[in-house]
Amino acid sequence: MLFSGCIGYILKKSNRLSRRVTSKCTAIRKRRPGMISCFFSSSSQKIKLGAASATREIPNPTRTQLRAHYISNGLPFIGFGMMDQTVMIQAGNVIDCTIGVTFGLSTLSAAAVGGLISNVCGILFGGTLESAAKAAGLPSSNLTAAQRALPYVKINRLFSQALGVLLGCTLGLVNLFFIDHEKSSSLKLQQQTEDREFAFEVEASNEDIVDATVFTVRGPDNDGLLAGITASFTMRGCS
Repeated sequence: MLFSGCIGYILKKSNRLSRRVTSKCTAIRKRRPGMISCFFSSSSQKIKLGAASATREIPNPTRTQLRAHYISNGLPFIGFGMMDQTVMIQAGNVIDCTIGVTFGLSTLSAAAVGGLISNVCGILFGGTLESAAKAAGLPSSNLTAAQRALPYVKINRLFSQALGVLLGCTLGLVNLFFIDHEKSSSLKLQQQTEDREFAFEVEASNEDIVDATVFTVRGPDNDGLLAGITASFTMRGCS
């Protein structure tokens, strides 16, 4: 009984509410006949437009667009790779011949500091390289944001940037032909000799062994001395 009474009470309330809404809509129609119809028609148009946009497919980029996208993303990274490699080699060589000689740093430590400087330069001047590439008149792909988000377009961009860095770093290795590779070794040996104040005597003789030259080195035991002498003779064609 209690349950049926609650149901009846709810039905009465809903009937009253529907009557009020109907009476208000009737009053609005009398005052402004087109308002209700316009409201429902605009709502239906919005629903249709939303459904159309949801079902709209993203057009596939053409080969020309993909080629332009590949070139515009790869060429700036060639310049970035060349700059990074050049700064690392030149800065590492300068550090090896100056601070490395003063504080006894190894060549590998100097190269690590040079790599640190090259990374900082890449961050500082990366935007400048991109601006220069755009000013050079690189082809524009004219891809939309939705097309750029496609998986194979992202792979296209990633592969072009990786290949650009690889080519740029390879071209940057040309700097190795313009530096003196023996300068740091001789400067470090000279600095070490001046600090420790010792001298070496080297004697060469062909009488001890037939068809061979015997070198006798007299002086204090220094780490890397024999390796340095052997490397020096090898570089000058002695074996």
